[in-house]
Amino acid sequence: MSTVKRATSWGTLELTSKHLEMEKSKVDRLIDILATYFVPRKIECKECGSLDNMMDARVTLDEDVILFEGKTTCDSCEHVVEYNAVGDPLKMSAERQRENNFGKGESK
Repeated sequence: MSTVKRATSWGTLELTSKHLEMEKSKVDRLIDILATYFVPRKIECKECGSLDNMMDARVTLDEDVILFEGKTTCDSCEHVVEYNAVGDPLKMSAERQRENNFGKGESK
């Protein structure tokens, strides 16, 4: 397994996978997809309600599963929320697209 760490507009993304021996442009594209579609961003702070936050995310790509670990830190009150999740990348992408198209909770 190889690891690549990149800065993003919302924080840092650390990607670990045995597929990182690809050419740089493909790795960059994969990180761009993860940063845009799979890693949650702009989560409302439960302490102060602010949407200003930074995230440090660690993503592990296995054969057909994505493992997420990380933390979100509120810029306003510095409240920290740890998270971890396991997901099917195709299902997660489809759910996010459905929410974008139909609004949350309105699709069947």
